[in-house]
Amino acid sequence: MSMCKIQYSLVEMKRQDEQFYISLNMHFICRKIDTNRSHLFAPVLSDGDKQLELPLVLLAGKGRYWAFKRALWGLNRNILRTYRIMKLLKAVDESVIDYSYNLSLHYEEWMDRAKITVVCQ
Repeated sequence: MSMCKIQYSLVEMKRQDEQFYISLNMHFICRKIDTNRSHLFAPVLSDGDKQLELPLVLLAGKGRYWAFKRALWGLNRNILRTYRIMKLLKAVDESVIDYSYNLSLHYEEWMDRAKITVVCQ
């Protein structure tokens, strides 16, 4: 059984010309993570009516991490692109990982009212 949790804080969300910038600090705390397990963390931008799932952060145990790395280097990299993984992080028992999530999107008006959450899938 894997035990991992995330704490995150919004650093900035702003529009600049036709771009919308998002910056989050993500803090992962892993108590126990099995070598062949992984957790997907999906930032979601939503204003209540519209929502957009942003590229994922994949937190993986040692064995799963290297399996994904080999897949990214090899023939299966096109399959993994469908997951829209922003970052692959390796987690081991009792690890704490900090990651700065930064992204720019094409601006849409609804984004001015949006909030961000991070969902574990």
